Amino acid sequence: MDAATRALRDRIRADKRLQAQAWAQGQLWWLLDDLQFRFHQRFWSTEGLTVWDEARRIGKTYKLLVICCEMALRGKHRSIKYGAQTAKDVRKMIRPTMRKVLETCPPALMPKVDWQQGELTFKSTGSVIDIAGCDNGNYEHLRGQEAHLWVLDEAGFINEMETVVESVLMPQTWTTKGRGIIASTPPPTPGHPFQRYYLAAKANGTSARATFWENTRLTEAEKRAIVEDGARRKRLTVEEYLATTAWKREGEAEFVLEETRAVLPEFPEALAEELTVEESATPLFADWYTI
Repeated sequence: MDAATRALRDRIRADKRLQAQAWAQGQLWWLLDDLQFRFHQRFWSTEGLTVWDEARRIGKTYKLLVICCEMALRGKHRSIKYGAQTAKDVRKMIRPTMRKVLETCPPALMPKVDWQQGELTFKSTGSVIDIAGCDNGNYEHLRGQEAHLWVLDEAGFINEMETVVESVLMPQTWTTKGRGIIASTPPPTPGHPFQRYYLAAKANGTSARATFWENTRLTEAEKRAIVEDGARRKRLTVEEYLATTAWKREGEAEFVLEETRAVLPEFPEALAEELTVEESATPLFADWYTI
């Protein structure tokens, strides 16, 4: 975010009149911090499926809900589908985060919220956001005739992610030219479909990635303190802590096999490659013996 954009953001945040105008236009980027803004701009400046690979605690759900509200406000009768990992996540994470997003929304634009049905209806546009967990077949609640935007939050931890994407969500965009966002921290195993979708989006130029070190809501001193505290908890040096697979996944957003789930955690892929002997050709005059 450049200095001029940051200054405009500060002006809007300080002026309720400007906030009301921004909500009416479906322009909510000013609700985001610098890193979240980068993801936001990436989405609105590209086409097709977007996949985000993110470290923990950089406001993934918040910016996803901001984009959902923008989509609902920018057109009439738009259908937005939001899939969370579990129904419990909807209650404990999505609800409070959505309330935070809507804090500055003018009363005339405030959506009608029905959490029992998982629906937010924007009366000004007739657009609807449907929210559901994807565990225990609950993703069936996301089925419908059409969708202009669909989102999968923490997709790397959804067991039937590929089914949800290919059989439930993607077909709803065929007639609307709608879009999808898949966002997650890397899953415990690289074999999860999320990695394939991310690599495909990266090749197509529609991916985005961020690590713990890019978190603009933390100072450098706070980041160092978090890492040092994590190392102390595990009785490791900082260097050893930063080398753990848990940190690489959740802090560096890397696709690695979680050590605690490996059959032989002391025999990682890198070591296997180092100890693998290349197959050599059989010598021309070799003799073979059997017993």
